[in-house]
Amino acid sequence: MIRFIALLFVIIAPLATPPAAAPAPETPIALTIPVKFSINFPAISPSSCWRVDQPADGRITAEVTGKGNWSVCIADTACPTDCMSNGRRSASTERLRPGRYYYVKVQTQTPGVTATLSIYPTAGGPPKPPPPSSVGISGSWSGTFRNTRGESDTETLEIKEESNGVLKGLWGGAQIVNGRRSGDAITWEAHVEARDYKVSGTISNDGKRMSLKYSVIDPRRGNYSGVDELARR
Repeated sequence: MIRFIALLFVIIAPLATPPAAAPAPETPIALTIPVKFSINFPAISPSSCWRVDQPADGRITAEVTGKGNWSVCIADTACPTDCMSNGRRSASTERLRPGRYYYVKVQTQTPGVTATLSIYPTAGGPPKPPPPSSVGISGSWSGTFRNTRGESDTETLEIKEESNGVLKGLWGGAQIVNGRRSGDAITWEAHVEARDYKVSGTISNDGKRMSLKYSVIDPRRGNYSGVDELARR
């Protein structure tokens, strides 16, 4: 008798690789246009995004002037993911669709180089330098912070306001980057180890108090946000 031995072949499909998590949406910095200010991005964070109100005719222009290689792009629903290193120093819109905001993203291909960004309604032309603010904010500030991780503690700010509205200094010991004041509104960024901070805030009419809101991109522990309440020392 001939015995037949059946061989069982088992084909094991390779385990599917889980899809990569989508990058967290970038938090834009709110600005009022027209506006003009200095930008300088480090290699660790070579781009930034700003949110502006759509003008009535839906037309804005964003342009970078000065040294370096830059890419500018604009979207109408959220910060563009990437300008694709398009090499275009300016971008303009027609009305894309009914909406409230535009989102302007700027990327540098030359980190550490300073240039000037202008964002303005196309019909009105480039902005003129703002008049000097009546109440300066240069000096020492202190107060408290709290964040969405449940942390709270004291906070300090050493800041210098230049005549063109540029802000420099140290916020909680971190170097202020891309600092700007426009009227009672202030914005800046900071970088601490792997964390990227985007800060916006307002100054009281008497120039004695400052309220800040900030968002943090932290690839190690997860993103979070917080607030500061500061007063002049």
